[in-house]
Amino acid sequence: MAVDTLYTVQQRDGHIEYSDSGEGVSASLAVERFDALILPRPEIMERTARPEHVARAFMNPVGSSPLRTIARGKKSAAIIVSDATRAVPTGDVLPHIMEELRLGGVPPEAVTCVVGIGVHRPATSEEMSAILGEGWAGILRIENHDPYDETKLVSLGTTSRGTPLSVNRTVYESELRITVGKVEPHEFAGFSGGRKSVLPGISSEEAIRVNHRPQMLLDPRAAIGVYDDNPISCDMAEAAHMLGVHFSVNILVNARGQIADLVCGDMDKSHRWAVDMLQREISVPFDVRKDLFVTTPGYPLDINLYQSLKCVIALAPVLRDNGVFVVYSRCTEGVGSTDMLRPFEGATGFEDVIRFLLEKYEIQMDHALLLSKIMQRGIRIVLISPNVPEDDAKKMGFLTAKTLEEGVRKGLDMVGAGSRATFFPCPQRYLSVMNEERP
Repeated sequence: MAVDTLYTVQQRDGHIEYSDSGEGVSASLAVERFDALILPRPEIMERTARPEHVARAFMNPVGSSPLRTIARGKKSAAIIVSDATRAVPTGDVLPHIMEELRLGGVPPEAVTCVVGIGVHRPATSEEMSAILGEGWAGILRIENHDPYDETKLVSLGTTSRGTPLSVNRTVYESELRITVGKVEPHEFAGFSGGRKSVLPGISSEEAIRVNHRPQMLLDPRAAIGVYDDNPISCDMAEAAHMLGVHFSVNILVNARGQIADLVCGDMDKSHRWAVDMLQREISVPFDVRKDLFVTTPGYPLDINLYQSLKCVIALAPVLRDNGVFVVYSRCTEGVGSTDMLRPFEGATGFEDVIRFLLEKYEIQMDHALLLSKIMQRGIRIVLISPNVPEDDAKKMGFLTAKTLEEGVRKGLDMVGAGSRATFFPCPQRYLSVMNEERP
């Protein structure tokens, strides 16, 4: 379903009625308390790449020979694919990859797909079939990466930033290594895709934890939409080079999650090309910072609270200090990370949270740190989610509401008279920037 039919507003009897037909929720507020419904429609979100366009991308890679040429003489190949939380249309590019491998002399039985879960939960068998698509499910070998089992990891040394790198043995031992990823804004690595297939995708828990450590996250360059000189991104790229990636497929998706465009080839050059293309299309400029955002992450990030917070992180640069987020999300699997809650237990303020993080950091505490940085600005969050226990939400400093309408009412009361609510669903798909800060 198109984004502009999922999220709608209507004016009736002096009120604005907002509706999200995907989540089945709505809210009504006085016209004078409504600012806008922001539904960016960059051209890339509307177009769908035709099969012949996808084929041309493989025939004209950026910075490298075609995959069929690189594959010649190789006896085995590993394709790193993303897990279910990424909603990457891998199945739409896999036939092209397999055809290129066939032309290069690598048969299907010599190919293994490795799901780069990082430290997320393993993909289920149903999810694995969905990742491969109808044409290859049940034919290609596919396995989950395990970041904890040392027997399934190979040590490659230490990056220049001090990350001890161990990677998936299956991928390491393959003669040809291919990454498939989606390029979109990322809350602290700048952008997803490319090098992230290796770190965090198929790296050890220790490598991911050190790469995501607080000292790196607190660097102002470790931010959404920042690519050059981003310390976390640079560390990831160095790790990918230590392993060696022979060919990358970088996918840009439209509003329906389909391929809008893609760039293939050398890992660095093709990813940079994709990032530059995306930046030109998805920037959303603001003249003033807003009072209150009503937002939701949408599918697939509504799987849990840990992932859902990406919509808050994406909009924080354009919300005023002491402003309010009203966030609604199914959070089907609850909080999604007990580690994210631990820094808040017994804390009397966000300084305590950050002190805990600096002393006892674990991987999935990264969003606790990013959240604390935001809330130190006096920003408050009202959460509407049927699957997040109220005690857990309050532990993190959130207010809660049973319905979206109640949440909007609470939020407006908090920001005060004369303030307005701005509705912006799925903001993590875009780059929200202040006009004076645009390059």
